[in-house]
Amino acid sequence: FALFVLSAWLQTQFTIDSSLAHVLLAFTLMGIGWACILGPSTVAALSSVPESMGAVAMGSSWTLHNVGGAIGLASGIVIYHFYAQTNFIAGYNAAMWLLVASSLAALIIILVGMHKSKSFF
Repeated sequence: FALFVLSAWLQTQFTIDSSLAHVLLAFTLMGIGWACILGPSTVAALSSVPESMGAVAMGSSWTLHNVGGAIGLASGIVIYHFYAQTNFIAGYNAAMWLLVASSLAALIIILVGMHKSKSFF
């Protein structure tokens, strides 16, 4: 999620004159962030249930993933349309600020959860 925060923040800085290197760096960080999340979340879903319930765990995990994505996309589109009345870049940057905030919130929740779970051992 730290990579998502950094990627989205870089995307909030996009302008009509953004360099190709800036755009590629932002999207590369997002791709690496996805790679760091999807694999471990799949392993966590499968390892949290008995083997006979693996299909249910994967179905539930991906359903939540898709519902969360749909809610995030819908929220981003609403914000984009509100700010894009002036221009495309303004709407895009505003939607990316939503991604910065939601990714940062997820990162904080994960870090707090990890800290609390360590105190039980």
